[in-house]
Amino acid sequence: MIISKKRRPVSLLLIPALFALLLLSACDDTGTPPVKQKRSPGHLVETISAEIKPVSHQQVLSGTLEAATTLRLHNEEAGLITRIPFHEGDAVKQGALLVALDSDMIKAELDKTTAQRQQAGIDYNRLKKLLPKNLTSEEEVARSLTTLNIAIAEERMQQLRMDRTRITAPFDGVVSQRNNEPGDAVDAHSHIMSLIKPDSLLVKVRVSDQWLTLVKTGDAMQLTIDALGDVKHSAYIERIHPEIDAATRKGTIELLLRPLPKHARSGQLARVHFQSQANELLVLPAHTIHHDINGAYAYLAVNNEEDKTIARQRYLTKGRRFGEWIEIIDGLDAGDQVITKGFLSLRDGKAINIVWQEADSSRPDIINSDNTAPANAAP
Repeated sequence: MIISKKRRPVSLLLIPALFALLLLSACDDTGTPPVKQKRSPGHLVETISAEIKPVSHQQVLSGTLEAATTLRLHNEEAGLITRIPFHEGDAVKQGALLVALDSDMIKAELDKTTAQRQQAGIDYNRLKKLLPKNLTSEEEVARSLTTLNIAIAEERMQQLRMDRTRITAPFDGVVSQRNNEPGDAVDAHSHIMSLIKPDSLLVKVRVSDQWLTLVKTGDAMQLTIDALGDVKHSAYIERIHPEIDAATRKGTIELLLRPLPKHARSGQLARVHFQSQANELLVLPAHTIHHDINGAYAYLAVNNEEDKTIARQRYLTKGRRFGEWIEIIDGLDAGDQVITKGFLSLRDGKAINIVWQEADSSRPDIINSDNTAPANAAP
């Protein structure tokens, strides 16, 4: 008799186990399959090299053209105006009669004092001749001399009043204002007319106190006059006012136009292209500077003792701001690598990888405007 045995079918649950055994057989001697490790790129940053750069301040300021020399004519004697021959815009020569007042009363007073002076002189000379003959006393002679001196002074005073009834031009100029007409009765010290020198114009502009220290008398500027188009004209700082307005923290500078543009007139609107002389300063982009309760600071890329690049927090002393650039007075040296990007999660001592290092030496001079960032500023 032949007895046959039936094999049981392999369960499907054993298939994964068999597959795992096959994998184990393909392992290395240690029994561990090789695994590929991924390296972390670290904290990525960009830096810039701090350098000393020539920087200046540029700003457009508005002002009004004024005559550099303006004379306001006032009468020193009250009276009736008899002559005022010139009108606004008329050119006058030095010494020309501008205003004449009625002087009849003053002329009569002058004639009276002249007669009194002459009589006092005769009396003094007569008594002086009688003194050697003992026909008069020294006291009488002295009294006569005093009377003569008083008469001379009275005559001089009336003559001075007489001279003041006529106002003449002290220089060649143009009449800019006429406030009265012939026949007007004016009180003493009334403003009758004004005279200007048309060959000299200036403009006054107000500048922030922090920029006044960057300019000096004689510095050249450019300006445009709205009525004359966009043509730039030369002007030079004539004077810098010594006081600063406490309310606005601004000072005043006066610029003299040289040469005088054709058709330029007092009262026209002028725009001064204010620009200071370039100064060699250590500056940083404003966005690289941070603040905390201890003050302003920046992150520098430095190498530690293990020759690994890390971020180092450095506190700074700031100076003036030139648009997107800030002057650094203390805390930073030329050549330091300052982090410009990658601030998220950055902290002091953290390991970093520099992906871009920008050399500032390729940058042109930094020129700042109050309203716009410099064209060569970092984004």
